[in-house]
Amino acid sequence: MPIEKINWDGVDYPITQVDNISDLNFMEDCYFGEGGFRTGQYLERYPRETDVGFNFRKKIATFPDVFRSEFDALVDPIFSKGVTRECPENLVLNFLANPRKRLGETMTGAMEEITKTGLRLGTVFVVTSGPDTVPQSGLDDLNRDSLPSLLLVKPQQTAGYKLNERGGLQILIYLENMVAVGNNKVTPQFRVFLTDISGAYHSFLVNEAGAYIQGSYVPLNGFPVEMLEFNSRYKEYKIARPKYYNVAKKFLRMYLLTSNVDDGYWKNCFAILVYHGNADEVELGNDSILQAPVGATSPSYIAPPTDHLKQIESTMETDKEDAQEALTSAQAAASTASAEARIEIDRRRKEILTGLSEKVQAFENVIVNVDLRLFITGEWVCEIAYSREFDSVSSSDTIDVYDKVANSGMVTEDVVRKLGNKSIDILPNLSEKEKEDWKLLNESGELAGSMSDAPAIGANPDDDDDDNDEEG
Repeated sequence: MPIEKINWDGVDYPITQVDNISDLNFMEDCYFGEGGFRTGQYLERYPRETDVGFNFRKKIATFPDVFRSEFDALVDPIFSKGVTRECPENLVLNFLANPRKRLGETMTGAMEEITKTGLRLGTVFVVTSGPDTVPQSGLDDLNRDSLPSLLLVKPQQTAGYKLNERGGLQILIYLENMVAVGNNKVTPQFRVFLTDISGAYHSFLVNEAGAYIQGSYVPLNGFPVEMLEFNSRYKEYKIARPKYYNVAKKFLRMYLLTSNVDDGYWKNCFAILVYHGNADEVELGNDSILQAPVGATSPSYIAPPTDHLKQIESTMETDKEDAQEALTSAQAAASTASAEARIEIDRRRKEILTGLSEKVQAFENVIVNVDLRLFITGEWVCEIAYSREFDSVSSSDTIDVYDKVANSGMVTEDVVRKLGNKSIDILPNLSEKEKEDWKLLNESGELAGSMSDAPAIGANPDDDDDDNDEEG
């Protein structure tokens, strides 16, 4: 039974349950290629399809790692630029070097996973826990057990939560232990973090009925749980849902359509041999030679038509492009034919990355400079800075026209940059579309400094006379 309420100090606190667990699990399956994608349970059975046929489709069904790569392209640039952290406190620096006690994982790695998980699921919770042991000397500063640690809690891992009247997190409940009770049975224990009506903070354990477990109380000086939301709330009293759920559904449709195409091609591998004649007179020789009776028509194969498979493949490609555009990924910018559209997608992508970078920086700042201070005291303050500068993803594609301009044999790159749109008049073999692309790219500043200097070819790059430059 779900925990419907928590009673603390004579006050009942109603608990809200996460009601979209199946959607959250689907998002995880889609990202990792697990669950129903691995077992084939996400396949839809055809009308009148036999058990043998359906089980065979499950066996050969594959889910390309497309959603994950497209999704990661939305986040990776934030962390690939590196994060600057400056802090005078050694204990905090040791914490940042390994905040979740995972071998080789730094704070940047932890924040990257937190961000990707939050974007997938809409909301995540991060708990800052106190040290497992009390430091006895300065040598214990390097002991991971004597340092605080972070715990990432997904919405589907919670046993409930409660938001206060301002929409902030007031209570979080999640499974912490499974305790043996005899006769090979275990019972769950749930960790509760609670801010009571007076503003005091508490942590304790409850059983599956929500009843307090004696001796589990931990006093707190603050609320060491942060809720990070990556989407607007569907309902104000419930946490945010996955922002990219509909995008993931497009990849599910691609998975189903891929199964249809594979099934169609497999069936065409077993075409039927036919001819007009008496079947009783057909003989198969030892060398796989078909001996047909005299006067029979030439044998031929018949098979199901494949034109519809090409249409399905075209639909899949459209779905993929739509999903890429929704994620404003590098691939979406590269596949767009129009230079103007590429520039707009690139602008949107940088805008999203900047906003996401600001959100993640603010979130880490709260974890380190507020929550961590509950366990590492002192006057220290950590300076945390995420990059706001992101490379253009469309430059490798939009540079095609520039390559043609600079390598035309008429002018050098320096002259091309100096002439700008005027260079169109002297460039050979440029189509109208390429000329239009050149104008857009030149005016957007996309090409500035994008190519290295080259020796002069038929022109002097130091010549300041535009007319002479145009004459080449």
